[in-house]
Amino acid sequence: MNEPAAPITIALRIPGKWSHPSELVQRLPDGCRLTAEALLLPDTTQVAFGAMPADDQFAQIFRSSCRQPATEDELATVDSYTVNVILRGPGGSMQAARTMMQAAAAIVRAGGAGCSSTTASWLTAGNAGLR
Repeated sequence: MNEPAAPITIALRIPGKWSHPSELVQRLPDGCRLTAEALLLPDTTQVAFGAMPADDQFAQIFRSSCRQPATEDELATVDSYTVNVILRGPGGSMQAARTMMQAAAAIVRAGGAGCSSTTASWLTAGNAGLR
């Protein structure tokens, strides 16, 4: 028999050096809100939110994997990042992908260094990802 396809999930990792969650909240673009579980976009779409501490490997992965060269500011941020924002949401359509990229862009605009897909093996530096 045909098995139903497994649901597609998009997972994104965004390093930043926010000193406290309130700093991230204050720097979010107008219309975005953050709860302990979700980033709410201006259209009220919710994207699952989480955070994890920095590790000693990701900065080098970021430096060696960017599709386009990162700026000096982006490299400085990732070299001294303190937290990873994790965003998760459904995939499987262009609209779902756009929603996830809008959520990632909000975090990058709030001070994230760039965006890494933990499910599709790509990485883009902050300003390059906003174009």
